Amino acid sequence: LRMAMGIDQWNLWGISYGTRVAQTYLRDFPEAVWSAIMDSPVPMGYAMWGEQVKYYSISLAAFFNACTESPECTAAFPDLEERFYHVMESLKEKPLVFGHVKAPDGIATYNFHDMHLIIQQLLYIPEFYPAIPWLIKGIEKRDAEIFINLSPRFESQLYNNSDAMWVTVLKYDNGLILSDFETSPGDPLHHALNYIDNVIHMVKRIDFITQDTLETQAVISDIPSLIFSGSIDPITPPFYGQILKESLKQSFLFEFPGRGHGLTRNTECAKNIALDFLNNPYSEPEANCIAEMEANPIPWVTKMYYNPRIATLAQQMFVEKRWHLHGGAVLLVLTFMISVIAALVRLFRKKRKQTIPQIRIRNIFTRLSALFAILLLASLGWFIVKTGNEHGPLLLIGLIKEATTVFYLSFFVLAGTLFSWVWYIRTLKHSSTGGKILYGLLSISLLWCSVLIFQFQLFPN
Repeated sequence: LRMAMGIDQWNLWGISYGTRVAQTYLRDFPEAVWSAIMDSPVPMGYAMWGEQVKYYSISLAAFFNACTESPECTAAFPDLEERFYHVMESLKEKPLVFGHVKAPDGIATYNFHDMHLIIQQLLYIPEFYPAIPWLIKGIEKRDAEIFINLSPRFESQLYNNSDAMWVTVLKYDNGLILSDFETSPGDPLHHALNYIDNVIHMVKRIDFITQDTLETQAVISDIPSLIFSGSIDPITPPFYGQILKESLKQSFLFEFPGRGHGLTRNTECAKNIALDFLNNPYSEPEANCIAEMEANPIPWVTKMYYNPRIATLAQQMFVEKRWHLHGGAVLLVLTFMISVIAALVRLFRKKRKQTIPQIRIRNIFTRLSALFAILLLASLGWFIVKTGNEHGPLLLIGLIKEATTVFYLSFFVLAGTLFSWVWYIRTLKHSSTGGKILYGLLSISLLWCSVLIFQFQLFPN
């Protein structure tokens, strides 16, 4: 491709396994490389596979240490590390069980191993870090709703990956230097990542792939290189960057506090440093932004409106676009507006009949209840969007703390629904046909909103 495009030299940019490809290219075609960026590196020549639980342990320790060093996090989530290991251990005896349409028998079970794999995967992504303490709380409460909404994320990864290709490539790249590391039976992470343990067992049993000892050797190069590591990366820990720096003689290494895997994809500071490096790869890039990150490596969210059912509602409303949600909302708004317009027309009409007091009471309180319901739904939608934009993953657990006061409207809606139905029935024989239809539909829409409140537990906490 390089030759076809008439390029003498180009820059390499690799993330994770891509850094291994970049090292191979540096080794085989050094004359074609101007500079290289190694993001979350996998150093060739190091026995990486077999040590995943060690890296997971390092990542967890860095994460919990970040919480300990934050007075805000420590106050909101005391003894977080101890609680984490305790609740994960409890999953051995009492796993999290919930209904799942894709499970063979309609029931999904998340045990000790499953939950550790989930946490390990979430530690890749720094946007999830503020949500992890809340997830731990959710596991303690055995709140299945969180994981019902979280599971599609991991299912899509499984469906989009080829395990056969992964295992065979792993055999060729690392089969000659697999690590024999193993935790002791008393370690709280003993066999925690048994999914990866089983992959290693498969790799060891493959006997039909020819391997090259060249793949077991570190790549030595003087080409200018930039190395990025995240302090909480659970799969390519920071010491990998140190190993790679020893063999890439003209390299600059930067570790980013409170970050995970793939820094040039999700960290603005890393992107800026990379651009500075590409402009002049022979000079150390300016990296003051890392010092700024150290002051607040993880933006902890210690107060929020806790309600994992909100994520289910958001999924059904904004993604699946369930007809009963949109239809109910449209009916509520439409009948409310018609009732208001009808009231205004009656008010300004020169000749109008005197309204029966019971009907006037029904009309006023039903419209007022509908207004509360509309305000509740509009505010809920606004806070869902705001939470999604500011703290996306936290939407799995609830909404930002400012949303709490909105849900006091639920009590007015429920009381108003009951009141509107009582007075609707009491005024049936006095009401006109149009009034029966209009306020009947408005009362039905209020009943729909009340069912929604109970279904998704839209109450303050």
